[in-house]
Amino acid sequence: MSSKLEIRQKQRQDEIINAARQCFSRQRISRRQHVADRC
Repeated sequence: MSSKLEIRQKQRQDEIINAARQCFSRQRISRRQHVADRC
């Protein structure tokens, strides 16, 4: 029995993880460009 607050926190964590993965994949693809500044 998880509350709505816990569900929202988990969704936020998932979004942060997905964003971080996208940033890492972009860094690998384009190392010459400074993509890390956007993160």
